[in-house]
Amino acid sequence: MKKIISLLLAAGLCLSFAACAAKDAPDRAEEPDPAPSLPAEPDPVSQPVPAEEPKPETIWAQIDGVTISLLQTGYPAGVKNLVLLLDNATDLTLGYGEDFSMQKYTDGAWRQIDFQENTIVDDVLYMVPPHSTRAMPYSTVMLTRSLDEGLYRLTGGELWMWEDQEDRETFPAWHIDFRVTSDAPPEPDYALYIPIQPVLASEEQIPVQFINATGKDGYVLDIPHLERQNDAGEWEEVPYREGIGFCGTPSTLPAGVRDWSEDIPILWDALEEGQYRLSYAVGPDFDTDQTVYGEFTVCGPELCALPLAEDFQTEE
Repeated sequence: MKKIISLLLAAGLCLSFAACAAKDAPDRAEEPDPAPSLPAEPDPVSQPVPAEEPKPETIWAQIDGVTISLLQTGYPAGVKNLVLLLDNATDLTLGYGEDFSMQKYTDGAWRQIDFQENTIVDDVLYMVPPHSTRAMPYSTVMLTRSLDEGLYRLTGGELWMWEDQEDRETFPAWHIDFRVTSDAPPEPDYALYIPIQPVLASEEQIPVQFINATGKDGYVLDIPHLERQNDAGEWEEVPYREGIGFCGTPSTLPAGVRDWSEDIPILWDALEEGQYRLSYAVGPDFDTDQTVYGEFTVCGPELCALPLAEDFQTEE
């Protein structure tokens, strides 16, 4: 709480002393020097202290086994489209709607950015089955202004989880933060997401999800390239087992999310502990001249936070 402190400036007081009849006393006491005036302090009200900017919440994980994240935490000024990933690692069906709002952190508070007049959001309930991921695209073009540099918060609506329609649980609105800067890269057209983190060394499969944010079907060459990070921080190729071969024809990569998995013992034998990177060739046509990467950690049971079924993290 700000306190306004008024200073009382000292003024000199003239004190008169009565004459004393004592023999050695002076006829009149000397007057003291006036106290010096103190300079006025600045008014605190006219110099407000800006509130400290909050730490961005780039991953929402308020429900066990459910995470919401962006493809990246920073976006260029004027960004028009954002793709969020809703990962449902539970045994229940997850539901959500299209309604959302946008806020910008300004002058110590989150300020609402209005929608353009006559903006309509469809009242649709989307379903995310157990142990699956859905890409959620959001557009900023319906807002009254474009996103300039700063810290933003996208707030969604309620979430629902149920085993059947008679046993449905409702959760409050979710939100996720991101920063807009002049030098941030645009959101990628294609991305690779590995939902279960970390991977236990004894695991036999790596779950993979391809993200196609273009809104149109693309292509992916289903030949996985696996690398492991060495002590120097460099990526080294993990060789396939002898006799492994692949078809060189790309597969269709539909818009949204495509679920996939790779069999570890068949392709590479067992994986030792460490940091890994999986990659594929993708693109809008058969040339598949782009590459998507997804990192994950392999650890032993003594290092992994068990039970894994309830502990999921997103690698940015």
